[in-house]
Amino acid sequence: MDLKTHSSIFFRNMSFSFTDQTIFTDFNLEILPGEVHYLLGQNAAGKSTLVRILSGLLPFQNGTITIGDTVYHPGALIPAKKHRIHTIRQNVGLFDNMTVFDNIYVYCMDARSQKSIRSLAMKFLDEFQVSFELDTFVSALSLAEKQLVEMMIAYIIMPDILIWDDGGFDIHGIHMHQFNLFLNKLKQEKITLLYFSHQISEIVSLADRITIICGKDRYLTLDQSDLNTKDIASYMYGTNIRKLAYPRFPGHSVPCEDLLTVTDLTTRNHTLSGISFTLHAGEILGIAGAAGSGRTQLTQALIGVNPLKRGTIYSHSSGSLIFNPAQAANEHIGYISDEPQKNIFPAMVPTSNITISDLNAVSDLSFVNGQKELKIGNHYLALLNISEADKPLHKFSFGEQQKIILARLLFSNTRIIVADEPTKILDSYSKVDIYNLFNSYVSKRNALLLCSSDFSELAGMCDRVLILQDGKISAELCKPQLSEYAIAMSVYQEKLKFSETSTI
Repeated sequence: MDLKTHSSIFFRNMSFSFTDQTIFTDFNLEILPGEVHYLLGQNAAGKSTLVRILSGLLPFQNGTITIGDTVYHPGALIPAKKHRIHTIRQNVGLFDNMTVFDNIYVYCMDARSQKSIRSLAMKFLDEFQVSFELDTFVSALSLAEKQLVEMMIAYIIMPDILIWDDGGFDIHGIHMHQFNLFLNKLKQEKITLLYFSHQISEIVSLADRITIICGKDRYLTLDQSDLNTKDIASYMYGTNIRKLAYPRFPGHSVPCEDLLTVTDLTTRNHTLSGISFTLHAGEILGIAGAAGSGRTQLTQALIGVNPLKRGTIYSHSSGSLIFNPAQAANEHIGYISDEPQKNIFPAMVPTSNITISDLNAVSDLSFVNGQKELKIGNHYLALLNISEADKPLHKFSFGEQQKIILARLLFSNTRIIVADEPTKILDSYSKVDIYNLFNSYVSKRNALLLCSSDFSELAGMCDRVLILQDGKISAELCKPQLSEYAIAMSVYQEKLKFSETSTI
């Protein structure tokens, strides 16, 4: 790649702290113009803090940031716009009660006319093979589809510098295809991309350079020719990373009694049609499908959020039908969404976020017993390898927030967990913690419905996987035939061609 000789972005001796917590010190980094530069680190390594600084949301205490020949003074959005910086954030910044086009117009109206915005948006839909329409309400979109809207906004604005905070795109199939198309477009336009992530697997093939954030004052930058997944993991974690083999416990419970039966489930918004299956105690049932297949809509229907046109959701434990979230909760059905920030109490500490699901268990005479709450909360925090229990949850990374939501469900004696992309925003160490908890959970005659875009996760953790296409179950895969390749073939048989020797 033909890069210019001057630096596009230069961090010099930069430091940042939250109260008494040092995030990073003496940070120095040069970002070359027009390159794809990955900044990689574990959860809570300081990635999102750097994003907020560059986006103009936070000032830093010491050092300088230079963009071109100009010193950049963050702390307000105006300097970011002046330097033509655009950010795709970890928590998707769209308005659910507005249409896709209205959201795009809000973000792009300062840069282009309404006619030009609509024309470019239609071009994006066609070029990137997007299934939803511009008049679709954002509330009806999955997280992956919302991220495509964020991509569309960046496509229309065409900034000089694009900051992407953990986009969370699938590393399989059509999402990766769309992401590659988008990267090629950025390179054609000589746009600098800073992509902040904890994901390792896709980095070698996509990055021009990578900076690994190892700690407060430890970081390492590597060129494309030096990139190696094993070495990256070693630098990132300070040791050899635990191999993610997705092991189920050797003596895990054989699926037995029926816990939940779904019959002819069809939603009012027509996103799902004729869905039928049974979930058994001791089972992990996977849900796979491409973007727009109805994965998220199915998880929402099971907890009563996505209203039914016809069909039933039957709980065997009480013999009751489920039509709304209150009934789902009464049947001890818990939910983990792909957007943890919507399911936490941000101003409360982790222990309170965990025990709030069953206050009677930590109360004496209608008053919360602080010692009981702390003891129970600390037990789950230790299981999840989370420290610093005394700070509010909004200061934790999204990955840590997701783990605390899971702890809340475990504490409340949930019999069934419906999980929509529960590990998508977790680093590899945190995924291992979650997998171990899932194993322990189903071994106690509970059940897990795992909706995921990570085919290796589904193949490794699940007893069965249902394949969704256009809101219908198109196939069911069971062990021992269940594999990453088999899932990919079933999901993308009409969209992509795979070979037995390709890496999926």
